[in-house]
Amino acid sequence: LVLAAAGTRDARARGSVGRVAAALRAGLGVPTRVSYASAAPPAVAAAVARLRARGAGRVAVSAYFLAPGLFHDAVATAARGAGAVAVSAPLTDAPELADLVLRRVDAASRLAGITAGS
Repeated sequence: LVLAAAGTRDARARGSVGRVAAALRAGLGVPTRVSYASAAPPAVAAAVARLRARGAGRVAVSAYFLAPGLFHDAVATAARGAGAVAVSAPLTDAPELADLVLRRVDAASRLAGITAGS
C-alpha cells in the first residue's frame, strides 16, 4: 500500500503522514510506503516501484487528500503508470472527517474559553 499525500518540506508534517502510514501498516498487515505529490520525495511512482521490486504483486494507493483536483489527478495517473492496481478517492466530505473537524473546533474553542453562544 502506498499512502499518497500532498507533500511538504516541513519535517513535522512528513512525520504526521508517516504515522498515518504506520497505522495503516499495523491495521492492515501489509507493507506500506509514503509518497508525495510535490515538495518531498518519494513520488508515488517511485514508492509503487519500490514495493513491486520488493515482491508486492499488487500495489494499491491510498489518496490522503481532502478533495479531488490537481494533486489527486497527478498521483492517480502516476500510480497507474507505475503499475498500481487501484487508487482510492480523496477523503472529501466523509462524515468521519466532518466529525473530526467538529471535535477539533470544539477542543480549540474550549482552550480559548469560547462557549456555545458566546
